[in-house]
Amino acid sequence: MKKTTDYLLEFRLSGTARKYVKDIAFDVARKFDVKGVTINRVVPHVTIIGPIKTIHEQRLIHEIKETCKKYDLMTIKFSGFTSFGSWLLGNRVLAIKIEQSSELELLRIELIAKLSRFCQLSKFDTRKWKPHATIAFKDIDKKFGQIKAYLENRNCPEIQHYVLRITLLKNARILREYDFLQHRTLNRDEALNRENKKTTIMLLKKRIAKINIGGNSD
Repeated sequence: MKKTTDYLLEFRLSGTARKYVKDIAFDVARKFDVKGVTINRVVPHVTIIGPIKTIHEQRLIHEIKETCKKYDLMTIKFSGFTSFGSWLLGNRVLAIKIEQSSELELLRIELIAKLSRFCQLSKFDTRKWKPHATIAFKDIDKKFGQIKAYLENRNCPEIQHYVLRITLLKNARILREYDFLQHRTLNRDEALNRENKKTTIMLLKKRIAKINIGGNSD
């Protein structure tokens, strides 16, 4: 019997949003001597679905592409700090709360409906989605209250962020990315290519300019 492989679906933050998450994660790590987030390379992101277990990799890639191409550029917004998890289970998390657009919520619901037909999904994916960008986890139990109080005394900026791409990870490495501005699926090399990233940002700037012109004409 073929062994299942682990996948994860997320979107990665960029620009101001990415910098803020990285800065505060390292700030908390230094101030409280915790390294659950910073011990490896920090990649600010928001998990959409995962972990995903399946033996049908090509079908997984196809279903994600076919679903994503029906959606346009979407947004999220930072909405303060949040915490969840259990001290008994040792899975406490401190994070930035994400307020998602209705379109992103619908995209996730549609993806779960399709992927659940041939994938094993996490029990958390059947519950109400609480999107977040992790600041600290794993080694924070003894300092959880201190870190939480520290964050609650800080102002979290209401940063609005565009969901430019959705990333499919295989064993924690990029397998594919769907680009909402280029309207295509990128393989790992294409996803990491700087020129491709510049193209995406250029298309975003053009889209924003067009939106602003349209707004000013009303």
